[in-house]
Amino acid sequence: MKRFSKTIFGFLTVIAVLGGGLQCLIWWGRSTPSHPKNLPTNAVWLRPPTVVFDFTRRGNWVGCSVESQNNRCVVTDARGNVEYDDLFLPIEGIGPVRKERLIYSVRNSGCLWVYLNLGKKNVPVIHLQDGTVLLPLEGYNELKNWLEKIGSNC
Repeated sequence: MKRFSKTIFGFLTVIAVLGGGLQCLIWWGRSTPSHPKNLPTNAVWLRPPTVVFDFTRRGNWVGCSVESQNNRCVVTDARGNVEYDDLFLPIEGIGPVRKERLIYSVRNSGCLWVYLNLGKKNVPVIHLQDGTVLLPLEGYNELKNWLEKIGSNC
């Protein structure tokens, strides 16, 4: 009987350790990584839709600044490695969006990357909280036409 109790105790200990390790992985995968130094202070962490049993840090940092006639937006991975850096224009209106309006919408974070047929690659589409959509200069017309067809909500 004593041997049976030790076996059960050992089994429960292993289950508890594995469960605790799994909890740590889930917490780490869903936590916000530290803010990259190469991005403006208004940059935000955009987390894509949740995937079951994915314990990696998925998502992108997005930060935009104002340059003379455009906005420059930089998209990085969790470690701050630049994945996209280009000049952006609003889909409506002219000139750059003012700095105080560069507040990102996390509601559309699953719509960050769009495939560009012309360049045969994914490019970011930046959604701001006030409804403004910023498009990269690369493929601007193609993206604008596509978004006008489907609506700007991806």
